[in-house]
Amino acid sequence: MERLLSFLKGFGTMLGTFSIVTALLAVLAFLAAAFIYVLLPELRSSVWTLLALGGLFLLLFLIGAFNQIKVALLGRRGRYSTNTTVMIVAFALIAVLVNFVGYRNHKRFDVTAAGQFTLSRQTLKILEDLKQPVNATGFFALGDVVQDVADDLLGEYAFHSNKFTYDFIDPDAQPAIARQYEIKEYETIIFESGERRQQVTVDGITEQGFTAAILKVTGTVQQKVYFLSGHGERDIANFAGDGYSYVKAGLEGDNYQVEVLNLAVTPEVPSDCTVLVIAGPQKPLLEQEMAPIAQYLERGGTAIILVDTTQALGLDGILAKWGVALGKGSIVDESSFVNPDIGTPLVPRTQYYYTTITQYLDATFFPEATSVSSILTEKQEEAGTITIFPLAETSQNSWLETELTPGQTPQFDDGKDVKGPLYLAVMAEASAPLGGTPVEGGKSTRLVVFGDSDFASDRYFYSLGNSDMFLNSVNWLAETEELISIRPKPSQYRMLVVSQRVWRWIYLSSIGLLPLAVAVLGGISWWRRR
Repeated sequence: MERLLSFLKGFGTMLGTFSIVTALLAVLAFLAAAFIYVLLPELRSSVWTLLALGGLFLLLFLIGAFNQIKVALLGRRGRYSTNTTVMIVAFALIAVLVNFVGYRNHKRFDVTAAGQFTLSRQTLKILEDLKQPVNATGFFALGDVVQDVADDLLGEYAFHSNKFTYDFIDPDAQPAIARQYEIKEYETIIFESGERRQQVTVDGITEQGFTAAILKVTGTVQQKVYFLSGHGERDIANFAGDGYSYVKAGLEGDNYQVEVLNLAVTPEVPSDCTVLVIAGPQKPLLEQEMAPIAQYLERGGTAIILVDTTQALGLDGILAKWGVALGKGSIVDESSFVNPDIGTPLVPRTQYYYTTITQYLDATFFPEATSVSSILTEKQEEAGTITIFPLAETSQNSWLETELTPGQTPQFDDGKDVKGPLYLAVMAEASAPLGGTPVEGGKSTRLVVFGDSDFASDRYFYSLGNSDMFLNSVNWLAETEELISIRPKPSQYRMLVVSQRVWRWIYLSSIGLLPLAVAVLGGISWWRRR
């Protein structure tokens, strides 16, 4: 028995002498196991052996250094170190727990002012409805900063749909793939689904461009929207403030083909017309031009008509057949307007009627608008051949000013002016015109009528919900309700302009301020504990 105790004592002394060696061997064994597991998967069968050796060396170290460990843990300094270690371990465990909970309950927040990393409702709906895989391949030179922008945006698309994937290729490193896709320039992204491909270049690296490309490659049939011309209507090729170039771009973003129709040249509305747009004519339509429009509607056509104050110019008769009338004057709204002009009614969400067109809309406004109303009698409404729904109305403190004098503040004249609230826009669906025969083929005629065309001009198109009001109306008319939503707004470029002195302070403080603060706090703590 004495010999056994003597042997164990000598063995313990020997282990104490070589405790540092056994500790190092344990660390090396564990590191080797981790290295092989991560980088050499073909040798993973040896990992368990290394872990066993590491455990053995760790056990030998604990036996050999038992006294030192005991003193270190139970001494005064040891107790202090133990408390610190326990706090560090507890903090680490809490951090791991919080990250685990966050990983299992994934939620992200976009705190940018313009919602830079938040996809629009329309894009989310399109991604949710994807029925076939879509892949995007970006071709960027190595180190191109535009690739980072595209990566951020495409990553959001992939996050919201498992049917959307993307990757990037350096055309210089992989020229064969670039030739396969017929790439002619850097900063090009190819969207593809099945046999369809759509190219997006640097100008289209936006949410609008990406979403439009997805619509095209997923096989959505392009329908045609015709804009009436020849009477001073809003021009889709005019890029000035009063033009409709943004309307054209918005429609193309919703996958429509946009054409111009001049009835003086083409005597009838084309058969492939899905929606006819009559936007603010300034000259009267001729009788031979109104007849084709009337015939088109009687065949089950659809139209969006935007008429400025006192500028019906022959459209009254066409609208009356479908139960709609335009006011004779300008709307004034003292309670809800775009400051400082009380002649520009502002329509908050509470003043919309709940319809397919307006259900998601933000506020809209209509400069110098007139009213739109239904002329259906109670009996005609009960017949059900024409159904008219208001879209937006003015506040209680509004009226239709029939004698507006420039330079003077409008005042309500009882007996002359029409008291509000007033309708600014209506939607109508009919199986037959008033007093007419049913629409051909059992179809329905659809109309959306606005008492203003300014709200959709380039000057105001992307203000508040104006663009969505117009485009949602077209989508309802075209029976593509799946596109009715809130669309992505154009990206905003924001620049921080600072002086050289401020820039130097930002640079130096970001590098040295935090380390300096830690050093000062550490020094204070050390001095107090001396």
